[in-house]
Amino acid sequence: MIMERFGLSQMAASRQLTRRILPVLMKDGTTSLVDDEATSHDNQQHRAPDGGITTQQQQPRRSIVISGVTSGLGRALFGYYCAQGHDVAGCGGDHEEIRSLQLEFPHAWLSVVNVTDDDAVRRWAAQLEGDGMEADVVVAAAEVCPEADRNVPAWEVPGEDFDKTIDVNVKGVSNMVRHFVPRLIRTHCTSGSIEGGGGAFVAMSSGFGRSPNPRIAAFCASKFAIEGMMKSVAMSLPAPLCAVPLAPGRVSLGEEE
Repeated sequence: MIMERFGLSQMAASRQLTRRILPVLMKDGTTSLVDDEATSHDNQQHRAPDGGITTQQQQPRRSIVISGVTSGLGRALFGYYCAQGHDVAGCGGDHEEIRSLQLEFPHAWLSVVNVTDDDAVRRWAAQLEGDGMEADVVVAAAEVCPEADRNVPAWEVPGEDFDKTIDVNVKGVSNMVRHFVPRLIRTHCTSGSIEGGGGAFVAMSSGFGRSPNPRIAAFCASKFAIEGMMKSVAMSLPAPLCAVPLAPGRVSLGEEE
């Protein structure tokens, strides 16, 4: 969950990320989200400075795939996009949380998937494709930071904590890239032409992937890796696709696979 003590509510953080992620998919650049916590896809009327009424067009319905939806930023984004009326698919490692989310959002595609398991991610991607889910945006949001509560230097971080951090934060994203980027290419790129207004692969990075912290060495290492991975992926993608390492600011680092 977003840490409100840093002055950023869960909904506000979701809106901030939405403005960064979804606009890359817009063809004409005229659509935007309003600041209300719940809006429809119908045109919204707003008071202009001169007292008149202006119409603000809402973003078209998109298909969005998110990993790590049972906690943290993945959970916030999942709930926000569902509330906006988008087609959303999500995965997480907690069976009970996935069951609870499915009850809360009955129209969403939800699955129990461990992103560190390459074959499980492959099966999930194939299942979504078979169900007709052609993704416009893929957000790799699953991340862990087991060392956060230890407050120890790098040489005192247990090997199992380091391994888990790299497995989820780096290998998990690599698995998402491996099985979802080819589907983004098939959906949005045909014989060199541009279709559907573009698509994006977004991996959650961190300010600690650019400026290290001495007490979370494994997490920093994983986010530095994400920065490099996403920039490499971006250089390889055909137009109109993009790949983005997104550092959203201070968030809770609760464990999520």
